[in-house]
Order: sequence, then C-alpha cells, then structure tokens
Amino acid sequence: MAIGYIRVERNLIDTMKRLSDELLIETFQKAKKFNLDPAFITLLEQELIKRKISLDSLNSIKN
Repeated sequence: MAIGYIRVERNLIDTMKRLSDELLIETFQKAKKFNLDPAFITLLEQELIKRKISLDSLNSIKN
C-alpha cells in the first residue's frame, strides 16, 4: 500500500514541475479555497517555494 502511495506522490511531483507558474498559483489558490487534502496543499507550497514564489502574497489573495 505504501509503495503505491509513493508512486502517486512522485507522479504528482513530476507533474507539478511541468506546470506553468500561473497554473501552479491558480491550483494552490483553489486547493486552499476548496479545503483540499493538506498533503496536496503542502506539495503545492513546496513547489511554490522552490520557484521562489511568495506564499505570503498568495495566502492573502481571496478568490
């Protein structure tokens, strides 16, 4: 079971690397708005940090 989860997580991380900054930001904002899985939001946050996109400014934006 854990191995399957790790594969899914790796695939998700690989997919996020291909997202444009704009789509990553939109995905993060909607994930927060719709209270999606905290682990998914954390993965998005990690990718935003890697790209040096400020979380402070994104967290203050309301959709």
